[in-house]
Parts: sequence; structure tokens; C-alpha cells
Amino acid sequence: SEEKITANIQGSEDSQFVEFCLSEEPKSFNMYISKELANIDFTIFNILLENKDNQMFIKREMINLYLKPNSKVNYDNKNNTYNFRLDQNQNNSPFIYTRESLEKRLNQRLRV
Repeated sequence: SEEKITANIQGSEDSQFVEFCLSEEPKSFNMYISKELANIDFTIFNILLENKDNQMFIKREMINLYLKPNSKVNYDNKNNTYNFRLDQNQNNSPFIYTRESLEKRLNQRLRV
């Protein structure tokens, strides 16, 4: 079974720090966006993956190389922003998920 962890993010012009503490390091993950943040331009400034042995820091301009949006997410490469579209007629949620490149790096970290 997959571990599901949520964070409360408010639609705001201000940057927000969001932390997810998992019981074990993931080999892949998905980030789902709730309907409250739909149709808002959303920027991920950086991602820090940290375990007891090391850290992996992904800068804003590299995030799209490691994370891939599904068809309900528009990614603006010029501004590095995401827009999550919700359609009332469809059930599939907008989300971003790990690309194979990040999954390989996460698996390497677990072998160390």
C-alpha cells in the first residue's frame, strides 16, 4: 500500500515551505493538487530530499527534468510554473510524478 501524506497549502503570493516526513524514503512519488488550488499558477522553487545519510537538492530549473506533469497540468517552461486544471466532468486529478531519471537516483540512494 502507498503511504499518503498531505500538506495544507494556501493560494497566496507568498512563498510557502512544505515538508513531508515519510516513514521510509520513496522510490517514486506523485504530488496531487486539490481543487482549492486548481487553475492557479503554481511554482515549485526547489525540492530537498533528505535521509539520514545524504541530501538531494533539486533546483527550480531542474524540477521538470525529474518530475513530469500528467495531462491535467500545464507546465510553462519559460517561467517554470505549473497550472493544475480541474474539469468537473472528469475524475482524473491533476498531479506531478517522478520521471525515470529521478527514480534511478532515488534507487541509487537506497543502495548506499
